[in-house]
Amino acid sequence: TKLVAHLVFESVMDRDGMVASGMQEGADESMDRLVELLERMKAGK
Repeated sequence: TKLVAHLVFESVMDRDGMVASGMQEGADESMDRLVELLERMKAGK
């Protein structure tokens, strides 16, 4: 499965603020947890 997300910001300042907020790290962590869940589901646990 491949997830592609496109985010559109009203300004560069909005974009930079989102990047500075740690959004990417949070998204990466969420995707890692999703992978772990899917692996457990596939294994029947």
